[in-house]
Amino acid sequence: MQQITEGLKEQFAKNIQLVIQQEGSKLRKLVTNGTQDTDVISFESMDTHEAERRNKVPEAQGSMFGHYAEENAPDQLTRVEFRTVSLSRRYLTASAYHWNSTLDSSDKINLLSDPTSHFPKMAGWAIGRQQDRVIIEAFAAPVRAGRSGNRVINFDVSGSVVPVGLEVADVAHTLNAQVAEGANAEIMEQKRAGLTVEKIIKAHHILKKRSYGMYDKLYLLCSSSQIAELLSDPQITSHDYNTVRALVTGEVNSFMGFNFIVSEMLGGIYDVTGNAGRFAVRDCYAFNESAVRFNTVNGSIKRVIKELEEYHLATFMYYSEHFGASRDSEKAIVCIKCLEPYDANSHVGGLWQEVLDEQHKRGVQASSVPWQMFGDEVRDTTNDNVINADALAAICNNNIATVRKPLVVVQAQP
Repeated sequence: MQQITEGLKEQFAKNIQLVIQQEGSKLRKLVTNGTQDTDVISFESMDTHEAERRNKVPEAQGSMFGHYAEENAPDQLTRVEFRTVSLSRRYLTASAYHWNSTLDSSDKINLLSDPTSHFPKMAGWAIGRQQDRVIIEAFAAPVRAGRSGNRVINFDVSGSVVPVGLEVADVAHTLNAQVAEGANAEIMEQKRAGLTVEKIIKAHHILKKRSYGMYDKLYLLCSSSQIAELLSDPQITSHDYNTVRALVTGEVNSFMGFNFIVSEMLGGIYDVTGNAGRFAVRDCYAFNESAVRFNTVNGSIKRVIKELEEYHLATFMYYSEHFGASRDSEKAIVCIKCLEPYDANSHVGGLWQEVLDEQHKRGVQASSVPWQMFGDEVRDTTNDNVINADALAAICNNNIATVRKPLVVVQAQP
């Protein structure tokens, strides 16, 4: 049997890192990456700061020729008005995550040094999935901020959420009851409360009007349920609308400037109360590369390979790494709320929140609030004011889904 050496341990860790970067994490390469020396660091996030015009004195005005002066007083030199850049200090907390397994004594431990073997791949995929969960949670989670970290910056519910699209008449209704009512039931039958072209256009407009002409890459993160809905939309599948023939490949990879990323780990809010059909709202995200900051801690990788004598010399493998994520800009993310039937097998885990009682305002919160903020009350970005149920209802009702007529393509006459 091959001996366990430090070189073998190091190669095992490198193989895992290779798998994480190439195929383990879908989202890590789409956000800002960095490193830090401690588990908790602070960083500065800056809003856009515009340039101002300087007024030059015309040559005909003599004495101040060639200098910059006040526009309405050409005989006076202009003074620089000092401006304070809008900076916010934010905190990023990394946590330790680990993977471990055992290798039977009859297996060859030289498999661990082979990057194509299943052990490094299993570890890399597991750590990569955890990195994606950390990034997904950071999209809309409250951010610690301020000099001492005692301030909270919340996600912008009022300006950065595209709601489900169901009309809210009674803010005390459950999500299930809300879906079952009148026009809402028809919208659900037409599947207009899921991911629609109208929602994609609205998210694109929100992001673009904040980008000031920058050519940031745009991504839309959703699950296979939303892709299935889009594949039934004629604006996606028609060649007249979309140069990507979605039905030929069986997927939607780009539309409206977004590159689509499909993940089944996205969370949301589900409601299992009542006797009617049960529903869930999945949170999808449109974002650019500056939306989230993901950091790993320098020197945090731990890798152990050793034989366990008490277990017939089975080889024990252990890998650990510290990492974390924090939202860098509220303006770079749009949360798109998508309704889908409840599935007990898929709507589980730490990224899903369950409607528990009336204090959650059930339907109105599920339709307009990211799951990271779901609870007894919703606050604005500065955490100073509560956004009440009526205000949330107004946000929901501003994006009522409509049943679009089928696409009719008129052929040109020869």
